[in-house]
Amino acid sequence: MTVRARESVRMLAWQLSLPEGADEPLSRTAERARIGKCAFLRAKRELKKRPDLVDGLVALTALEIGAALVATSDPDDIRAYLGQLPGAESVIPLRV
Repeated sequence: MTVRARESVRMLAWQLSLPEGADEPLSRTAERARIGKCAFLRAKRELKKRPDLVDGLVALTALEIGAALVATSDPDDIRAYLGQLPGAESVIPLRV
C-alpha cells in the first residue's frame, strides 16, 4: 500500500471511530491522528478521488462484532482498512 493510501485509510478509520452523531472536520481528525499538513492534503485528495466509505464501515463492523471472515469483491481495500485498526489481525478478507 502506498504512503498516500495509508494516510487516507488512517484518516478515514479515525473518522469512522467517532461516536454516533459526532461532526468533526477532516482537518481535526488529521490532527488527532497525527497526520501532518502535507500528508493531510495528499490524503484528502486521495479520499476525494476514491472514497471507500463502505469498505471502511465493513472493516470497522467486522472488528466490532468479532467476525473471522469478510466476504468481499475487493479484499485489498478491506485489508487496507483492517491494517489500520488495532486488533483486526484476526479478521480475514475473502474474495467472492
